[in-house]
Amino acid sequence: MISDKLGLQLHDMATTGKPLTPKQKEQLEAWYAQQDSAEAYPVKKVKTTSDELRGQIDSALAQLNKVTKRIQKVAAENKAIRLENQAIKLQLSQSLGL
Repeated sequence: MISDKLGLQLHDMATTGKPLTPKQKEQLEAWYAQQDSAEAYPVKKVKTTSDELRGQIDSALAQLNKVTKRIQKVAAENKAIRLENQAIKLQLSQSLGL
């Protein structure tokens, strides 16, 4: 098993054009194989059906809809507060004769 530190060092050397010894090339290839295996494992393990994906999408859309409505409510409340603030400023300036 090749450590990530060594693998990254060898990868950096190879991608920047530095020469690798035959042993280093072998180690780099082994590290690449480790990385491929690690990346492929979760994909092989997950077997989601299209119905499950649709359910997840529907759930995400419902959450998005809920958040959107909350944002719209807060935006409306902010607008009302701004209007009230403007009215108070106007009253204050009139009472002070500004």
